[in-house]
Amino acid sequence: MAPALPPAVAPAVQRQPEHQGQQLQPHAQPLPGPPSDPRIGKPLRSGVLAALLGLGIVSSAVAPGWTVIALIVLAAVARTIDRSMTALVMRRHERGQRSTDLAVIAAVSPWHAVLGGISAVVGLALPLLVAVTGLFTTILILAAVGFDAEPNSFVPLAIGGCLGLLLAWWGPGGASLRRGTRSIVRGVTREPVWRVTFVGLIALLSLALLLWGTTRVGAPTWSPFGDPSSWNLFGL
Repeated sequence: MAPALPPAVAPAVQRQPEHQGQQLQPHAQPLPGPPSDPRIGKPLRSGVLAALLGLGIVSSAVAPGWTVIALIVLAAVARTIDRSMTALVMRRHERGQRSTDLAVIAAVSPWHAVLGGISAVVGLALPLLVAVTGLFTTILILAAVGFDAEPNSFVPLAIGGCLGLLLAWWGPGGASLRRGTRSIVRGVTREPVWRVTFVGLIALLSLALLLWGTTRVGAPTWSPFGDPSSWNLFGL
């Protein structure tokens, strides 16, 4: 039997690195998904909301009175839904999910509706003031550059409406309106085909109102409030 070689003269065993012969793979990162509501992980539906914003701007220049009424109704429903959903999320967070959760939320939903209606009216007071201010500011700017504009003109009404809508959405108390409106939109556009159809109908309606307002086919209707020139706010 041959004697074992001393370590000094033993043949060196070349050890290959563990990664040799293997293709290094970059660390895989999950692709970011679309933005979602952090409370419930639902999509934000920003594209549909942008289409609704465009419709709101055009309708505010064509039918300001009905636009204000529609906004009050939408804000009341959205804020009611948000209060109910927030109450459900908080209840399950504190006590865990129970079979009676939906029944309890349904029982207190009338109270949520009352609070939602009050907050809708109060929350739209400042946006309406900003809309009126933007309307008359636009008229003054147009007059300064040589354009003749009136309170019933399409452009001042559209700009005032745009400012009011943006403030209602992003201004004080707008978080509840945003969450509730997104919940409504998600319910209406659950399937992609419904979403595309809904956006298409909004686009067609917006285009029709835009053409009607810009071609001077008719003056804006202030129904059901009547023309502003006939308003008697202070009983004089």
